Amino acid sequence: MATRRTHDFHFARFYRGDKLDIALAHHEHYLFMKLRLKPGMRVLEVGCRSGAAALELVNFADVAVVGIDRNTAKIEEASIDNKLNSSHNFGSLSPDYFPPESFDAIYSIESLRYLPSFDMVYTQFAHLLKPGGKVALYEWCWTSTLDPGNAEHRRLAELIEDATKIGHRTLEQRSMPYALAALRRKNFVVLEYNDLAAENSTSSRSIGSEWYSPLEAALGDSRVTWEVQDQSFTILDGLSKDAVTALIFAGRFKLFTPMAMFVGYKS
Repeated sequence: MATRRTHDFHFARFYRGDKLDIALAHHEHYLFMKLRLKPGMRVLEVGCRSGAAALELVNFADVAVVGIDRNTAKIEEASIDNKLNSSHNFGSLSPDYFPPESFDAIYSIESLRYLPSFDMVYTQFAHLLKPGGKVALYEWCWTSTLDPGNAEHRRLAELIEDATKIGHRTLEQRSMPYALAALRRKNFVVLEYNDLAAENSTSSRSIGSEWYSPLEAALGDSRVTWEVQDQSFTILDGLSKDAVTALIFAGRFKLFTPMAMFVGYKS
C-alpha cells in the first residue's frame, strides 16, 4: 500500500463534523467515484503537486496512477516522500509527452486554472484517453451570478486572476457553460456537470461551512504570519493575502466557484 501523507490544499465541501483533512479526502473520493475505475486501469492526474491525491487514489482503487505537474520542486517532493513504485509515478512532464490513448482515465483537482484555455487542455485529454476513457474535473469558474456588465464584478475577476497568478481569460472563457461546450467540442460525452459549492449551500448535511471557510480562518488567525515579500501563506497552496481576501469576497457573493465538476467520457 502507498505511503499516506498530508493532503495538498484544495477547496472542499464541509459536512457535519468534518475537519479540513477529512473534507479534503471526501472531496477527492467523490471525484474518484465518478471515474468508475476498475483494477489495473492506468490513470493520469494533471497537476499532482506533492502527490497526495494520487496516493489517496492508489489506496482507494487498485489502479496505476501517473501524476504530472509544472512545478519541478513539487515533483521532487512527491518522488522522495512517496517512495516510487509501480502503482504511482510522478514527473514534471506536459501531457503531450505521452503516446496517444495512454490512459483509461484522467482527473484534475483545481489544477487546470493556470492554463490558457479549456480547449487547449481538453484537446490533450482527448489525445491521451483511450476510446471510452473517463475524465473527471474540478474547475475554477465564474458563476452565472457574475455580471460581465458590472464594473465591480469585472474588477474583482481581474484582481483574482492577478492575485492568484492564474492568468487572464475573458469572463466567458472561464465560465461553466464555456467549459461544458469545450468538452463537447473535443468529442467528450458529458455525463454530469454541477457547481458543488452551490449544492453544498442548500444541503441538509451541511453545517453552514462554505468552501472559503479555511480562508476566513487563516485571515482571522493571529498565529498566521503573512510573509512581507509576497504575503504568502503556503499552507493555502501559496495563495497570497490579497488572493485570499478576493476569493472570500467572490465566494460570499456567489460570483465564483472552485468546484465546478465535470464528468464525461471520450466518444
